Amino acid sequence: MQESYLDAYGFNKTADKVGLDGLRWMAEQADCISLSEVLSSVVHVEQEWSLLPNVGILGCVAPSILNPRSYCQWSPFPALMGKMSTMRKISRMIKELKEVTGNKILASQSAALIEYVPLIFEMVMEKLESGNKEDSYEAV
Repeated sequence: MQESYLDAYGFNKTADKVGLDGLRWMAEQADCISLSEVLSSVVHVEQEWSLLPNVGILGCVAPSILNPRSYCQWSPFPALMGKMSTMRKISRMIKELKEVTGNKILASQSAALIEYVPLIFEMVMEKLESGNKEDSYEAV
């Protein structure tokens, strides 16, 4: 919702003016989304789980009701979700790499990803491509 509510106005794709009413509706939607973010932090920081339905209503339901032009042809997958998935995957890979090496890698995640992973990948591929059965078992 947060990434695509402006698309209903055509605001992200065209240079058409939305007018004062459109600006008012967008501001009201932005207010609802902002309030849902505040409530979300209260839910997580203070463990007030009873506010969770309100977060959903303010973050998703209210902005779509406040939009008189509430039609979007399609809603894209949130880019943030894809980025978070990639970050978790990288973190998991680095953690496994550190465990396999006996926690001898003392670099940050980005340094390990840039320096260690390509080197280890190259070493493993050399052993697999050598055709030697013992090297293949050692690589795996």
